[in-house]
Amino acid sequence: MTPCCCDQSTAFEACCGAYLSGARLPPTALALMRSRYAAYVKGEVDYVIASTAAIARPTLNRPELVAYCRGLMGIRLKIIGTQDGGKDDEVGFVEFRANLRVRGKSVIRAENSRFEREDGRWVYVPVLDAGAE
Repeated sequence: MTPCCCDQSTAFEACCGAYLSGARLPPTALALMRSRYAAYVKGEVDYVIASTAAIARPTLNRPELVAYCRGLMGIRLKIIGTQDGGKDDEVGFVEFRANLRVRGKSVIRAENSRFEREDGRWVYVPVLDAGAE
């Protein structure tokens, strides 16, 4: 068994692997958040882009994401808490802390991420810079 990088007690294929391959859609905001973490760690940039809200996709730079993922190693993902984001919700929040190694440096990314349903599937909604056009 290859453990999933989002949860070391679950096999990758039974966890985030099914989402990254497109075999299943994440049923909750938490599942999407975990799968996005796995996508970054595994370098699955197309999944990262596709699972971002449509309004924010034009702000993503694929070559920059590829370069970032190449220098990234996931150490540990800790879920701090969730608010809504269940199977019947339209909006949800997931607070997490990701311990990473980025180009050899230890980094902790802490965030309370917003997720929404878009065309029936969960997407990550980044905070966009109001001054950027």
